[in-house]
Amino acid sequence: MDSFDGMPDSIEVASHKYGTNKTQQPFVDEDHSLHSLFPPRVWAIRIPVILILLASTVVGSFLGVVMIRSNQKKAFKARAAAGKKKA
Repeated sequence: MDSFDGMPDSIEVASHKYGTNKTQQPFVDEDHSLHSLFPPRVWAIRIPVILILLASTVVGSFLGVVMIRSNQKKAFKARAAAGKKKA
């Protein structure tokens, strides 16, 4: 468990370095190697939109499956109760 303790810190440091380099990118010459480390600016919009659509699809599908299964259980219990009343 000790190896996990430093993991959030390393993620934070890596994201900070990435963000720092990304904000300094406009002040660096176009032919500098720093520009090759980042995707084109169009992806600054595309990636979040794709992730939001994917996440909402997954959450919506999960909720739909849970609601369908819950309804099936209620219908099964109602049929079982109606069958016991007839007998």
